[in-house]
Amino acid sequence: MLRRVQRQHRADGVEIIGIVYNDIASDARAFARNQKATWNLVTDESRATAVKYGVRAIPQTFFIAPDGRITQRYFQAPSEATFDAEIAKILRPTNR
Repeated sequence: MLRRVQRQHRADGVEIIGIVYNDIASDARAFARNQKATWNLVTDESRATAVKYGVRAIPQTFFIAPDGRITQRYFQAPSEATFDAEIAKILRPTNR
């Protein structure tokens, strides 16, 4: 689903970023390779990003508008329909 969304909306400026938090970085990279991840994967070794965003449990999914606002947060991986709906909200013509 993430590969499809990234491919489908890359021209719209949609970015997908995976943040490795509370996991072994090499294991996360191996998992991403096995999943054929096409998005950026970064490691939050200092946990600064997790603290800033209030991450207490994983996985969490954040939808962030171009202006930096968090438009939605899910405390799990959202369904494909939910993911598509959240992307559509961010990409509405008034937000472009």
